[in-house]
Amino acid sequence: MSQLNPQPKLNTTQPLPDTVFKELMEEQARLLGVQSVATELQIRQSTRSDLVFRLPPDMQLLGTLFAFFRLITVIEFKSENDTFNDREFYKNLMRLYAIYVQDSKLKLQDILNVFVIASAPTRFFKVMKRLGHTFKPVEGKSWQREGKFGNQTVVFIICDELPIEEPYYPWLLFAPAKGQSWHDFVLQLLLTGANERILKAASEMRPKEFAMTVEDFHRLLESGTIDPRDIEQLDRDRDEAIVRLIQLSRRRPGSLDVVLQVFSPEERLSGLKPEERLSGLKPEELDQAMATIPTEQQELLLDALLKRLKRPE
Repeated sequence: MSQLNPQPKLNTTQPLPDTVFKELMEEQARLLGVQSVATELQIRQSTRSDLVFRLPPDMQLLGTLFAFFRLITVIEFKSENDTFNDREFYKNLMRLYAIYVQDSKLKLQDILNVFVIASAPTRFFKVMKRLGHTFKPVEGKSWQREGKFGNQTVVFIICDELPIEEPYYPWLLFAPAKGQSWHDFVLQLLLTGANERILKAASEMRPKEFAMTVEDFHRLLESGTIDPRDIEQLDRDRDEAIVRLIQLSRRRPGSLDVVLQVFSPEERLSGLKPEERLSGLKPEELDQAMATIPTEQQELLLDALLKRLKRPE
């Protein structure tokens, strides 16, 4: 397995999913020679889409994220925390028509409307079906739903239904954080040592879930089913994720409980010297006590955890 590169100094601000999504998609496009064009139309601000791509003529894209794209592809991304409903849907239909009417050389069949969405919008699909519009899985690709709406073709990419295969890594990253798909995807990245760019993005966007997935990876290592040569590097990866959580908790008072969920009660106290332990507090009582711990004692616990991880702030 390949070694992961040491992480640079941590930025304690978690990147927004929309920002990471656009960066990764534009990186993929640049690698393939796909052109990213202006997303702001000359009508009003609400017409801004997340991404608009133009394909060069006769480009071969089989086996890539862009395999089903058309000459112009309008992409709207919805993370697990974004609202998606019929209003959001119609807004993107309007964007496509606006692109069409502004370019007399375009045909409607040259333009594709794509939604990349964390999980299936089941309620929306039911509403559309009642109105006579269905979005059916493409043959052999259950995660890609396609349908016609008037004279537009609309495609939904369902992130948590994607196969865990390398071409889809930039989309799998946005499957719901607490779902099995995201967990299995990150676990595979750890197992193979593949795609450090995506792995780094996963640890930065979701440090808590990433740290927990690395814990699962360690359990697999300990079971003897995985080559243990990368254990030291994986320890460092876990520690980096935990340090990020600790630093975030200091920026956001009251979020210490998120940090502590990474540790068992015994682990939470193991980094504390006897004189630093909360007086009379047993490990199993720590969860209930955290809500009432004074700020200065919270800081003491955080300092102790950082020392145990041997990571400077």
